[in-house]
Amino acid sequence: MGRYIAATAVQKGYGVRLLRRSPGAEAAGGMEVIGGDARDRKSLRMLLAGGHAVINAYGQSPKGEQLYSEVTREILALMKEGGIPRYIGVTGGSLVLPHDRRGLFNRTAAGVFRMMYPEMIAAKEKEYGVIAGSEAKWTLVRLPFVSEGTAAGKIKVSHTSMPGYRITNGAIASFLVDQVTDPAHIGMTPFIAN
Repeated sequence: MGRYIAATAVQKGYGVRLLRRSPGAEAAGGMEVIGGDARDRKSLRMLLAGGHAVINAYGQSPKGEQLYSEVTREILALMKEGGIPRYIGVTGGSLVLPHDRRGLFNRTAAGVFRMMYPEMIAAKEKEYGVIAGSEAKWTLVRLPFVSEGTAAGKIKVSHTSMPGYRITNGAIASFLVDQVTDPAHIGMTPFIAN
């Protein structure tokens, strides 16, 4: 997903800094690749220096140690320190919040994910608490099943239930990059789908 976000941001005229675990990664025009680890404060500080917004698409295996809230807390602290106001993050559609009005399929799918990946779901709930309690102008986008592909068709958005079952990486990237300047979803957790 990261390469789609970076390419879309460059296409829309933004300078992009990307954190990659593999320091030898090549940067395309308009992109700077920082080699490092999202758990390392020094790497994050280099990544965020001089930035105006953060799109956090940090991902990890659902089976390993769940570090979402720790990484996000560190990013938000460095954003505050650096005067970066805008935070955009992604999470799964299985993050259930009190204002949700999900249909049967959505409730069932979220329940299945909770049973299969209880540690990951708990970590994502904790991450949401960190984000919602921050001073950042945040948006946390909830995603359905993600497939490879460019942005195609209209992106459906809902604040109460998943509006579809799939979305392409390109569509996610387009929506996330648009959020940098679009205040419509600040302080919200929209669901998106194709």
